[in-house]
Amino acid sequence: MKKRSWRRHIEDAMKQAGTFDPSFSLVIDSLAQILELRDDTLKQFAEEGGKISLERLNREGFPNSYKNPLIGVLEDLNKTALLYCRELGITARSLKAMNKDALRQKSSVLTGLLNDMTDDQNADLDSNPKMRS
Repeated sequence: MKKRSWRRHIEDAMKQAGTFDPSFSLVIDSLAQILELRDDTLKQFAEEGGKISLERLNREGFPNSYKNPLIGVLEDLNKTALLYCRELGITARSLKAMNKDALRQKSSVLTGLLNDMTDDQNADLDSNPKMRS
């Protein structure tokens, strides 16, 4: 996919997750670029035969195996993309963390309301002796 398509895809995912904010535009652009580079690297990897290890001849003419450098590039691009996705709140882990935080905030608001109601009831009891029994 091209950068523009990735950008739309990322924004749609963020909207579904409820994390979209136009101020994240620069980060979204960066992630879209990373994902386009990853796609281009995957295409190059496939065009070159998709081999994980390659061989070359050493000085003595014997073959030596080595890891395809494109594998390392792909790993780095995937790790970087994952970090950006976490920051934008579009991974399962980041959504879970955000939901826990939201639940804690709702819980603390509810606890505060209940405490206020209890304090009000106690104040009513203290001010009206007939309500104590």
